[in-house]
Amino acid sequence: MDSPKEARKGFILTGPPGTGKTMIVKALANEEKCYFMAPTLGDLKGEYVGQSSGKIKRIFAEARANQPTILFIDEADTVFPSRNMGSQGDSFGLDMVNQFLQEIDGATTGEQKIFTIAATNRVDVVDSAIRSRLSEVITIGLPDKEMRRLIFEDNLGFSIKGKCYEEYMLEKSEKMAGRDITNFVKKLKEKAKLVSIELGKDDAIDNELIAECFGKKEREAFEEIQRTGLIECKTPGEIRNRFSDVIGYDDIKTKIRRKAEYISYNEDEKLRFENFGLEISKGTLLYGPPGNAKSMLTEAVAGEFGFYFFKVVSKNFVSLYANDTIKKLADIFSRTIQFSKIMSEAKGIVLFFDEFDSLAGSLLSQDIRGSLLDFLSDQGGLRNKDSKILFMAATNYYETIDEAVKRKGRIDEHIFMDNPTEENGKSMLTNLFKKDKHIKQPVANKVLTGLYAKLLEISRRQIKAAIKIYENTGDAGLKKVWEQKLANTRPSGSDLQNAYQELKNIAFYMDGKIENNQLIIDEDVLRAYSPEIRNS
Repeated sequence: MDSPKEARKGFILTGPPGTGKTMIVKALANEEKCYFMAPTLGDLKGEYVGQSSGKIKRIFAEARANQPTILFIDEADTVFPSRNMGSQGDSFGLDMVNQFLQEIDGATTGEQKIFTIAATNRVDVVDSAIRSRLSEVITIGLPDKEMRRLIFEDNLGFSIKGKCYEEYMLEKSEKMAGRDITNFVKKLKEKAKLVSIELGKDDAIDNELIAECFGKKEREAFEEIQRTGLIECKTPGEIRNRFSDVIGYDDIKTKIRRKAEYISYNEDEKLRFENFGLEISKGTLLYGPPGNAKSMLTEAVAGEFGFYFFKVVSKNFVSLYANDTIKKLADIFSRTIQFSKIMSEAKGIVLFFDEFDSLAGSLLSQDIRGSLLDFLSDQGGLRNKDSKILFMAATNYYETIDEAVKRKGRIDEHIFMDNPTEENGKSMLTNLFKKDKHIKQPVANKVLTGLYAKLLEISRRQIKAAIKIYENTGDAGLKKVWEQKLANTRPSGSDLQNAYQELKNIAFYMDGKIENNQLIIDEDVLRAYSPEIRNS
């Protein structure tokens, strides 16, 4: 402000929500005795296309009239979206960015004492021209351990150093911003007042209250994640699937089990693992034909180890606008990471992205790719050795996944889940009928074998037709390719599940197939089953 010709006229503050970006700017304005302006998106954006430029001119006119002025633009990613993203699909963003660039250029070439500070959690989606004008990006990160202790003490009004709960509080608050800690202490004080307790007088009583408040925070955070609508959440107690419910895939279960066990390790067990020079792989991508329990297996991992299960259906949140998708991604990862730090009911979280190709397909935009790669390779988040998050994704279209996303260091392990082998397929059918209390036991092995044979025949019918075509044309090479395909073709898990349900339906409507309120599944029922009709 003292040398307006030589000084740069702005910078960008970035970092997670609640770290004090706005407070820092207000404090700066007070310290320097500057006029402070903080226009919102509504103040800047016109009702109609073309009106935004006029609003921005008036904002800068007021700033010049009251200089020295600090002009603060919060949520800059919504005010100045990258023009490479189509400016959110309309011309409003384009108007705002262009006019703002003109005004900033005017402020930096003359004697005007206007300093512009932008704040955003996602600096990478702010228009590049705005970033170049506000030349420096300053990160206001989450408070470290010592900072958190000071913030707790400032809000509590007494020192927690040496208290029996000091380490517990600092560990549980690891991913909490200053605002989060302040709000937590307010609730702690409210609870203490409600039960007529003065905090700081009895460590044992304080410890109980603090644990109770962190437990309540965990429940509230879980409910808040559910309310976003981006993630389908289940607590460990709500998950019914276990590894035993997924027939076959024993090698795959072993690989995934090792990852989940590592998350459950204590510090000594992790150190022993590392002392052998072992590296745990991070991230698992399951791929293969549809209907083969990829989603069921991921939930079974959570059920087996008592983890939370967070499921994201990629196609449900992918927007036409890259900026929206990036915001939602940031919300999903930041909430999951923060929740993993405060949870006490479980030792880990399975974060599962279903239909991953919808998000990370080969046509992925540069902006979304950059953000997704950042989240997947984040050493302070998913890839941290102490991370409690088991990242998993599934797709039926592996070949369409962006190559950069598939690389080691983003998703380390790719596991193919094929249709069940004949042995596993028959075991699956046996298991389905055996566990059904509405079916008279036992179901004859001849019926189960015959049912599998029917399904195998229909799944191979089209391939046999193709082989016959190449026999007639004399194309021995293609005939061999299709013969190999024929040998590897088997019914999927969902085919088996559907066949089991269909036989129950047939038995229900067939005369004489209900006895003592149970369905009789026999050869008559099997003969009435026509998968050709069902699949035609």
